Amino acid sequence: MSLTSPWSGYVMTAMKDRKRTPLNGWHADAGARMIDFAGWDMPVFYESIIEEHLAVRKQAGLFDISHMGRVEVRGPGARDAISRLVTNNVGKLVPGRALYTLMCDPAGGVVDDVIVYQLAPEEYLICVNAVNRVADVEWMRAHAEGNLEIVDRSDETAQVAIQGPISAEILAAVLGPAVGGLRFFGCLRSPWEGEPLVVARTGYTGEDGFEIYLPAWRLVDLWQKLLLAGRKQGLVPCGLGARDGLRLEMGYPLYGKEISREIGPVEAGLMRFVDLQKEAFIGKDAIRMKAQNSNAQVRGVALKGAGVIRDGCRIMDGGSRAPLGRVTSGGYSPTLKKSIGLALITTQFQGKDLNVEIRDRLVPAHVSSVPFVQPGTRRTGP
Repeated sequence: MSLTSPWSGYVMTAMKDRKRTPLNGWHADAGARMIDFAGWDMPVFYESIIEEHLAVRKQAGLFDISHMGRVEVRGPGARDAISRLVTNNVGKLVPGRALYTLMCDPAGGVVDDVIVYQLAPEEYLICVNAVNRVADVEWMRAHAEGNLEIVDRSDETAQVAIQGPISAEILAAVLGPAVGGLRFFGCLRSPWEGEPLVVARTGYTGEDGFEIYLPAWRLVDLWQKLLLAGRKQGLVPCGLGARDGLRLEMGYPLYGKEISREIGPVEAGLMRFVDLQKEAFIGKDAIRMKAQNSNAQVRGVALKGAGVIRDGCRIMDGGSRAPLGRVTSGGYSPTLKKSIGLALITTQFQGKDLNVEIRDRLVPAHVSSVPFVQPGTRRTGP
């Protein structure tokens, strides 16, 4: 069963060279501040980034993430083909389970980071980043081997995320109690008002939460029903600003920032998602070699003084003031009420204290473990 609909063709139209999700009109009516993100007209916030951020940590937030890509891979050769494409071991998946993994090139660089969902014995759904969608599909088709079919369902489907401590309660009120029984990184098909939905207990915030895949033409209806069901408990619509801050507090990578063709899983600190014991996959030999000779790694940094860490700021040694690296992602943490960031720092630096260069001044900072914050809900599962 796919997520298709005969009504889906009209929903993904261009506006001044930006694509629009089915919720674009709703966002505008709600007063959202819109930005161009990866070629999409997307809300960055509605009322306040900080308020939306804290709502997810304390109650729940609802995100339109229909800009993400959704690719179906099915057929008797699907498992082996995907296994060759990604770094993690998809062989341990069973129907109803998912995993986070990376697609790498032969040099060990990251083509994209993705989530692979196994929906049935010979059917998978792969969620890819919006900025890489077209290239990812081309990469999969060029490098996949075996008897399988790769279908890009992005234009005819949509995606919404509900995240936060009370997200399970709200979602169950709309879709039924079965979704509340999902384990972390579990997924299931959940028919809703005659439409095929895929519900997964996954997310990009660190809190308990779900991502729902559905036919694009039904997104507005589901969005409004979720907001209505969760309004009294504090559910609010959230934009990309809160989403970015939440993932930063967790130390989660963003493609083009902490991972790229130049920053592979070794440098990004993501080797727990690489199974070097499984059979050959693209980039395996290069990644193994890098693991023995890496000269830089992404690490967390937190300011001791006033200021805000921004992308691209230089990292300087706290003693010699020699350059150590650069900030890949930075910003203000509403939870901690201070500035934090992720930075690619030379492995020769073994200390804890350093400086961040902000507007030609050096601000004291320290290396911090990630996640920077502990989520308000404990997610169950492996």
